[in-house]
Amino acid sequence: MTAHFQRYSKRRFLVIDDFSEFRMTVKKMLEEFGAKQIDLASNAEDAFELYSEHRHDVVISDFNLGDGKDGQQLLEELSQLGILRRDTLYLMASAENSLHMVMGALECRPDDYLTKPFTKTTLHTRIDRLLAKKQLLSPLLKALDEKNYPLAEQLANRLIQTEPKARATSLRYLTEIYVAQQKWTEARHIFNAAVETRPLLWAQLGLVECDLAENKAEEALTSLDPLLEANPLAVQAWDLKARALEMSGDLSDAQAALQQAIHLSPRSLCRLRNAIRLAQKNSDLDGELRYFRLLTKLAKTSALKTPDDFIQRQQVLLKKIQTSSGLNKKKVAAELQTALKEDQKLYPSSMLMLWSIALARTQAALLEEKYAAAKESFQRLKKELLPSLNCIQETSFLTQISDVCEQLKETEMQEAIATQINIVANSTEEKCTDNVLALKEYKKGNFKEAIRFFNTAHQQHPNSITIAINLAQALLKHAETATLTRNEKLTCKSCLALSRRLPDSDARAGKVQQLIQRYANLRESE
Repeated sequence: MTAHFQRYSKRRFLVIDDFSEFRMTVKKMLEEFGAKQIDLASNAEDAFELYSEHRHDVVISDFNLGDGKDGQQLLEELSQLGILRRDTLYLMASAENSLHMVMGALECRPDDYLTKPFTKTTLHTRIDRLLAKKQLLSPLLKALDEKNYPLAEQLANRLIQTEPKARATSLRYLTEIYVAQQKWTEARHIFNAAVETRPLLWAQLGLVECDLAENKAEEALTSLDPLLEANPLAVQAWDLKARALEMSGDLSDAQAALQQAIHLSPRSLCRLRNAIRLAQKNSDLDGELRYFRLLTKLAKTSALKTPDDFIQRQQVLLKKIQTSSGLNKKKVAAELQTALKEDQKLYPSSMLMLWSIALARTQAALLEEKYAAAKESFQRLKKELLPSLNCIQETSFLTQISDVCEQLKETEMQEAIATQINIVANSTEEKCTDNVLALKEYKKGNFKEAIRFFNTAHQQHPNSITIAINLAQALLKHAETATLTRNEKLTCKSCLALSRRLPDSDARAGKVQQLIQRYANLRESE
């Protein structure tokens, strides 16, 4: 067997496409190259599980994958959850060339992009070239995956000095290392040197990042205007302009800049959440609802979704009902009812979601002046959910229930809500009883019992990052001596997804990265 065939035979491949004919065609090409370990997936969900389990060396994914999430969302989720190895070669393929598709795919930074149909020679040449590059960078990429920045910095500098072909790539990784450690002076030095050679977009954007990190919004805006004039399709530049404008207090223009980024690449959950936040600050209810419609449509199939995405949508739809009239009011009310059914299917066991759905139904009936329906809905809420009232720890949500009680003259229920509000007011999320009990069990080494208490605390505070971190840590500790169930693995994954919202400056961010790596190692060893 030649060295060429051995190179392919030792690697594991994953081919993702919703058309079986394409999957089999690519599989045959790879086999002719010498590949022996080839996994096939027809959708992003199966691909996510396969990659999480095997951590493939090469992934070839179509952009459009039928119903459900697409190739961009898959790549984004694997990256943001810390599952995707940096030394994995990721190729995105598609027969389409629409602006949204191309910009979205490139924004997630796959290693290369293939236009379908492609020939065996094209695929072979691309894989060979990129595998050679990955092999050269392998120690650096491994250090970056492990967040070992001192070692990564040393390896990047060595490559810059000894490998001319890898110099440009290594310089970019070196700036990433400095940015991750908030070493803005060192990062700026490399960005400036790169820009002096030629106007490289990544280096220009890096200089803007440095300005924003140092609270220099005006300098950032001064750089961004000519940059965007020359590169109007640069999505990241529009994101940075939105940040700079918000930092300078120009919220309306900040939202407009972010809208331009969404127009170019509308499939990023993070960007849509930022747009929602700006629309709220601008009291732009129509914009807020528009972004929520996009967000929840994408989030339904995403591993990065949170219950809060859908609960907030319910509240925005209720506000829209309140401010609408006539036929438009009826349309929004119908949209809310459809949304509530979808939310219940997505989160059938979340007590907070069930409370939110029941309350939204009652509130909608009141807004439509259907008092009999509102009374009936509220009585059903009391019967089915009142025993779980202690699970509700959000004061603002409890206040909404209290307001509905007052409108329906439910005095007894209103008193129960007032008692719960006082309980919540006298305790923080992290000091809730179940979290405290869980911590005690964890210190004793009773990880199974700790997980039980942390789970209850997580249900009470689904948006508490501290509790999510605690639960993920307990599950991973338990996994050292026992096999986690599928539900436990999914819980761990969702907790880590919530925890990744922390900025790098947060003291807990380092711990989260360690847990993400442990989770990835766990999936790799299974």
